[in-house]
Amino acid sequence: VRITPLSSDVEELSRLWGMSQRNFHRLSVLYRVSSVVLEPDVPTTSPLPVTDRVVTVSQLRQPRVASVTSSARDVAVVEFGEVVVVAGEALRGSVTEVVLGEQRRSPATGTDVELRVPFDAASTLRAGVYALQVRHRIELPGGQLRDGAASNTMPVALVTRVPTAGLTVDAIPHPDPANPDQILRVHLLPEPLPDASQSIELSLTSTADGVRRTSTDSQPDGADGVLFQFTPPPPSGTYLVRLTVDGAESLLVQDGAGNFVAPAAVVP
Repeated sequence: VRITPLSSDVEELSRLWGMSQRNFHRLSVLYRVSSVVLEPDVPTTSPLPVTDRVVTVSQLRQPRVASVTSSARDVAVVEFGEVVVVAGEALRGSVTEVVLGEQRRSPATGTDVELRVPFDAASTLRAGVYALQVRHRIELPGGQLRDGAASNTMPVALVTRVPTAGLTVDAIPHPDPANPDQILRVHLLPEPLPDASQSIELSLTSTADGVRRTSTDSQPDGADGVLFQFTPPPPSGTYLVRLTVDGAESLLVQDGAGNFVAPAAVVP
């Protein structure tokens, strides 16, 4: 900001203080405060000359997203193996893409009011919390595509699926006998595991006392699962298992009484 002092006479100051209900006056100094735009020096390059000019005319349709839900529930939480359902208006264009963060996918099926994008191994989508947007692309002569109209954005969480049956947790002693830490191997469904650029957290909640223990120290273990190191190691018992990837936490299953019962595993 730029601060500049202003010159004022006694009459102006008396009018200023006259708007106050106080019966005393103080020596006042006036300043003008304004913003200053700083333009950094950005290096530029000279592009190659234009050799061809192409004019393309296309109908501009403005897509609008009204809701994003899962094929299994009416909330914007989609578990691995389910389908992302996008509802709205004018969603389908000549070339339609569903954008989740930096990931772009073509819908498997689509109409003007609904688009469907599977969240499975074939889609190669990553788990996480995203801002979803529908984007129309314009095809130019020669097959080139350019971005066209884009919809509003809606949040959606793609969560990892932890198996509710057959889940095993193996306690592996630390290679260093003097280290009391414990390494747990969690066997997950055969789905693409998040890469090292994503944050991963394993949460174990005891069914006995409700204490939650977490670990972010993880590494892939080939086809067997993921290794998590706990400090200190959790006591033996039964635990509810949740996996959080980039802020998207896996779901728990409830019984008829509303109690969380799965996915669960026994720590030896």
